[in-house]
Amino acid sequence: MEEGSRHDPISRIGRAGALWFRRSPVTIAPQRPLVSFTFDDVPDSAITNGARLLSERGCRGTFYLAGGLADAAYGPWRFFSPDDVGALLDAGHEVGCHTHSHAIVQTLSEETLASEFERNAAWLSARDPRVSLDSFAYPYGAVGFMRKRQAANRFATCRGVRHGLNVGSIDRAQLRAVQLYDCRLDDEGLDRIIAEAVEKNAWLIFYTHDVQSGPSEHGCSPELLERAIDRVLAAGCDVLPVGEAFETARTAAR
Repeated sequence: MEEGSRHDPISRIGRAGALWFRRSPVTIAPQRPLVSFTFDDVPDSAITNGARLLSERGCRGTFYLAGGLADAAYGPWRFFSPDDVGALLDAGHEVGCHTHSHAIVQTLSEETLASEFERNAAWLSARDPRVSLDSFAYPYGAVGFMRKRQAANRFATCRGVRHGLNVGSIDRAQLRAVQLYDCRLDDEGLDRIIAEAVEKNAWLIFYTHDVQSGPSEHGCSPELLERAIDRVLAAGCDVLPVGEAFETARTAAR
């Protein structure tokens, strides 16, 4: 879901400030360019098509789940089912946190955000005790500098929606990412961002929502996802879930 970010001046200033303050810098130096495919909210098509297409190519992704969305519907979307948690783990994919109720992190108190984290961890662990939440994505990409540090203290990585590559000294509290949306990324743009990632030996994180024919404005078609996976593999990139990619890149820099 993409609605919900506040657009008043104070909220905008808070989000802008979070880009430059309360940073958690980490130096990465991967041996090869890294690519992570991530799915927010996880409509059921992200499981049936997204996870499947990755697995068919020997790749694994990161699925940011909000337990409160399980079996719910929103517009044209039907979200993941509780049984999908174990199925994702069985296939080697990473389950990440997206709060429990898909809350706008920027608007929450410290206590409420802590409760969101714990409720989601409890819900996911009850579905499958193998869940280990190390990766987080801000719902709507919205975070102010007040809650950014709290999220960074709870998770190894926090992914935002700020466009760009992660290279050199990165902010693990607000990883940059690239929209994998049919309406935003054509073939030329796809080739360009992959080439840039290879040239800079960067960590490229794609994010999307639904994966279906005639995708929403926040999703991609199976064909776009297939092209993206095939092209990053052909370019010599390693495709890893966010948590594993972070550890691999950070270890290489030590």
